[in-house]
Amino acid sequence: SPVPGVLPNFGMEELHNAEGEAILASLPQDEIAALHKIKTDSRALHGKLKQLGIAKLGERIAVASAVQAGCAATLSTSQHAEAPQEQAAAPQECAQTSMASPAASSPSKPTAAPVPAAVPATTPKAEVIPKPRAPAPVPATMPQTTAAQAEMIPKPRRTVAEKENDMPPPAPPPPKPYPKCPQDLEGTPFAPFFEPDVWDKLARHPDTHPHIADTGFRAAVERMRRATGQQMAHEGMKDPRVMQAILALQGNRLTVTEDEMKHAELVGDIKKRDAVQTEHYQHAWGIESADEAKEKGNIHYKKEEYSFALACWMRALNLEFEGEKKDVVRVTLHSNCAAALLKMRRPAEAIKACQKALVMPEGEDRLKLSNDGFISKVYYRWALAEEMLRNYETAVERMQVAL
Repeated sequence: SPVPGVLPNFGMEELHNAEGEAILASLPQDEIAALHKIKTDSRALHGKLKQLGIAKLGERIAVASAVQAGCAATLSTSQHAEAPQEQAAAPQECAQTSMASPAASSPSKPTAAPVPAAVPATTPKAEVIPKPRAPAPVPATMPQTTAAQAEMIPKPRRTVAEKENDMPPPAPPPPKPYPKCPQDLEGTPFAPFFEPDVWDKLARHPDTHPHIADTGFRAAVERMRRATGQQMAHEGMKDPRVMQAILALQGNRLTVTEDEMKHAELVGDIKKRDAVQTEHYQHAWGIESADEAKEKGNIHYKKEEYSFALACWMRALNLEFEGEKKDVVRVTLHSNCAAALLKMRRPAEAIKACQKALVMPEGEDRLKLSNDGFISKVYYRWALAEEMLRNYETAVERMQVAL
């Protein structure tokens, strides 16, 4: 039987089969002897078998079982071949020792040397080859893995990207708390700015409705809702639109002329108003066709109504053009917007429009635009915008490209 405790994790009784003995019989004699020497070391034994080319775990277990049991024909033969030589050498040494010992003990009385006893011939034991055992029957249905066993199975390592995909999306940031009216401002003209429907009231009032789409006006109202009483008074004194809003929320009216608005922009009391205001948006957003919006924009541009022209061209860009040349029309509209912005002395916005106009289509459309001088026209307008910003070196570079 195999050495107990060598392979505790394997069913040794089921591994004494013909497969292990057959594999062991095919190995060289020196390798068999090496395996026999390390049969008590399970780890070294399996490592040696793997070096010999027995890669499958089942085959290594079968051969290791056969080596430990000593039941292979080749292993038994190699063991018995060495045994007679060792047994024959042992009696000869014993005889020599017995012949020398009497002479050394009594030299005065010689005695006859004893006749050495005949060495019995060593008869090798007959080989006992165990009968091959039948392989264990395979169950009809494989045993089911329990939940506890499934948890013990190592899982493959996952990448950082896979872990991030499994993570739930981050929760949206909580909305900013609606500012409450401070106690010192309750009952003052500034208290209506802290009401939830302040924007609805400003949009419905005829004095503040024209400013409702302007980014500067909206930012000023938001500052009023988070300012102290002194800061709110200072804001109303600078911006005529804010003063209109203060009176509008109380149900009163205040007329502000265009000259007063331009003077506030000139001295820096308010941010320069947007190129397109509420009335321009309302005029253009009623157009349903992109071609119609483009044509109306051209008409307004010839009349020097640049804000209306911009609104119409922006409306056209938001609509779908009919035909295959929609990419050509798109870059043309961006170039037209740059021309209108230059007329309104808005060079920074004109440069952005020129950059969008240079994102041109490929192929024949691009070649046609280049041959028509479209690229030169865009770079010329870009150079004019850089000159307004006093970026003269860049203006020269753009003009060289245009020429």
